[in-house]
Amino acid sequence: MNLKERLTGVLQPFIGPDVDIRWSVPKHVAQGDLSTNAAMIVAKRAGQNPRELAQKIVDAIDLDTFGLEKAEVAGPGFVNVWI
Repeated sequence: MNLKERLTGVLQPFIGPDVDIRWSVPKHVAQGDLSTNAAMIVAKRAGQNPRELAQKIVDAIDLDTFGLEKAEVAGPGFVNVWI
């Protein structure tokens, strides 16, 4: 299982099993190595604030388990991670 798949597993409880979570490589290195807008996609449907949902996701990511430098919320609710 690759890193994107493992991180997606962490997101699923917050996002739901019916959402296709996509990770992308940001255009700017300052935005991390991987990014997802999954929290913004489901926030309205879930009746949640996208930044708050993204923060819950970030808080659930164990950096050591995934070998990550950091994970953070950016903008309106992106989740960015640095490897």
